[in-house]
Amino acid sequence: MLLKLSNSGYYFAVNSLCEYFAVNNIIDCRGENMKLTFNNLKELLIFNIKYYRYKNNLSQEKLAELCSLTPRYITDIERGLHCPTILKIEIIAKALNIEAYMLFQNPNRDKEIINKMKTSRQYNQKKNH
Repeated sequence: MLLKLSNSGYYFAVNSLCEYFAVNNIIDCRGENMKLTFNNLKELLIFNIKYYRYKNNLSQEKLAELCSLTPRYITDIERGLHCPTILKIEIIAKALNIEAYMLFQNPNRDKEIINKMKTSRQYNQKKNH
């Protein structure tokens, strides 16, 4: 995969999402867990919804069903097109079997879940150009 290196105009090849994040100082790939950094709270919320959805082996459709939301709404949240209200955050958290505040925390991540996320089509829908 070729990725653009910051704003320098240079491209470089990486073999994995872990390598890309490590090169860009986003995660620590040592050990079984990874620590990620985010630019803002919205990015953290979006990532955590995806992360806990994968951790619970839920599709976007199943999560939507559990939340009484549309699959499109869940997709748009995960793509960063919508930001859920506090009430919807609480509903989503309950469906993910976590407390709502956990969607705003940044603990170490399970490598297996991250690897599962990076190989999924849904995780890679939004392309940065």
